[in-house]
Amino acid sequence: MGLIITTVSSSVLLEADARKRTLGCPSRVCDFVKHDRATVQFVLQLLSNGLAMIQMSTLCSLINWATRAHWASNPASLSMTRFWNSLCLRYIDCRLPLRLLLPCLAFVVLTAMPVAIWVGAVTPIASAVISADTLSIPAYYNASQIRDWRIEGDEQPSIVSNEHGLFSYSVGIHMQASLMNSASSSSTTDGQTRRHRKYDTSRFEYIGRSYGVGATVGVEDKHLQNEWSQGYDYHETNFYTTVKCAYNASSDYQLHSTNDSTIYMASGNLPNSGNHGPEESAYLGLGPDAIVGIGVTGNDEDSRRILAFAAGKNYAYLNNIQCTFTFNPTLFRVVVDLRDNSVTVTPLYPIREFFLGAANLTHSLVRQFSIIAKLQTSLHVSALGNAFNQSITDYVQNSRAHGNRRPAYSFDAATLPGVETALLAMADDMLVAYSGAQMYIQQDSKQVSVTVSQTAYRIGAKTYIYLIGITNAIVILCFLAECIRTRNWKDLPALGYLDPAAMLVASA
Repeated sequence: MGLIITTVSSSVLLEADARKRTLGCPSRVCDFVKHDRATVQFVLQLLSNGLAMIQMSTLCSLINWATRAHWASNPASLSMTRFWNSLCLRYIDCRLPLRLLLPCLAFVVLTAMPVAIWVGAVTPIASAVISADTLSIPAYYNASQIRDWRIEGDEQPSIVSNEHGLFSYSVGIHMQASLMNSASSSSTTDGQTRRHRKYDTSRFEYIGRSYGVGATVGVEDKHLQNEWSQGYDYHETNFYTTVKCAYNASSDYQLHSTNDSTIYMASGNLPNSGNHGPEESAYLGLGPDAIVGIGVTGNDEDSRRILAFAAGKNYAYLNNIQCTFTFNPTLFRVVVDLRDNSVTVTPLYPIREFFLGAANLTHSLVRQFSIIAKLQTSLHVSALGNAFNQSITDYVQNSRAHGNRRPAYSFDAATLPGVETALLAMADDMLVAYSGAQMYIQQDSKQVSVTVSQTAYRIGAKTYIYLIGITNAIVILCFLAECIRTRNWKDLPALGYLDPAAMLVASA
């Protein structure tokens, strides 16, 4: 009867493993398993010992019955009697000769293993189940507020400050400090993938580039966050931004002095200025040496997105650099790990269009660099120039640590890629900022499907489940074989050598 219990138990475990059944969380069982591990292990040890005892007791009984039937017509030496007695009781009799002691030792060790196997077969193991849900993300059905907001203009964009953070369409003004930090930290020094915080209050980090997506992660996903959620992923559209910089020795965009000794003009035409040039911006400085000016055309009719540097002696390595931005609408996969508050974004494939009027977004974004350059220049220093300097220096260290085939070991060789890296980091974060503004200023959002990974518990490890199934099958086969061989133990002697009372009667 005992084998019925072990057979049903092992069969249930095999069926659950084959069908990948799990204990869904949250539930009382999950809470108990997670928060009271000591009690769980105590219960599992009792259960495993009981199930293993049934199997091994059956096996020892088969040995006992077989030897009793054999000795009914065959003599046995004292050593053999002790040997079979040791097997039935599963203990090591040190009085046995070596030729019998070793098999006895092996048998005792083997019959102790089912307890451990049962523990592995019934222990709850943390796993994951996939479910579907929805998430609000920014939409661009109404993008009327995405435009070139001038510093000196009378009309200024709306600003929203709430529990999630600060949101504005004039990101170059209201988020300049965060963008400066992005520029200076855009290159890692150890060759590792860059990790950088989101601009909101969510405390989530991007691993690698953000590509402008994931603005609502950690903000609009509270319904997805609980102690059992491992993470989720979804798809979102934005721009795959690339930047290519080069020196243009014949650049028309240069620094010029004025009648005021503390004001300098950065002016000149850009390749995409058309009939809207020249571009002009005034900068404060005790001299031109500490000025870094960035010119961006106001011509939104040209689809090219170009910016030009005009820099003084202290930042001479930036002078005459011109950079071209390319914005390709792309579908991205956003993977959110709720256990370490990280966001990983992967480009999937290009799409035809981001949204109608997306050119306003790219034009406004590039114009922010000119605004930041102006705001971050003081009488003595250009904070933006220092940020680019840090990015270039870190790029040198990164190249050495990463072991690139053509590493930029020198500062001069690293200047252009270092600037490109900083511009990309800032552009990505600007796109995230615009997305946040759409969400919380324009109140423009949409629902997307998300795939949620939640903790669940499956019973037992596959290896141990199959091992216990095999063990149980071996015991059953041995039982059936002996039952057939002895015709249901028809001629089994009544005298049992493990029964002390029977042995006393027999000796008398």
